[in-house]
Amino acid sequence: MTIKQYRPWSFFSTLLFLSLIACGEKAESAKSVDYYKGNLEEAKTTLQKCTALESGEVSTMSPSQRAAWSDTTLGINCENARLASVDSAYDAHQKSMREAAAKYR
Repeated sequence: MTIKQYRPWSFFSTLLFLSLIACGEKAESAKSVDYYKGNLEEAKTTLQKCTALESGEVSTMSPSQRAAWSDTTLGINCENARLASVDSAYDAHQKSMREAAAKYR
């Protein structure tokens, strides 16, 4: 068998994966960055799940399939959780810098 014979299977399996994600999450809407900033534990949990997905199934997708995945509720939640986590880490760093600077006033 050649590689070309496997292409339809990978396309359809990816399509099935995306449709299952979309169907499973229709009841739930995407959560905002502000929501995840207020719920950092959930953001960390979501980020761990997303990291596993992105290093597994999503990494084997074509660029157009990855773009379609990023527009799903799960893809949006992954990005928003990542942004909230980065913003929180930056805010914590800035706070520690301000506290350190206040010692020298």
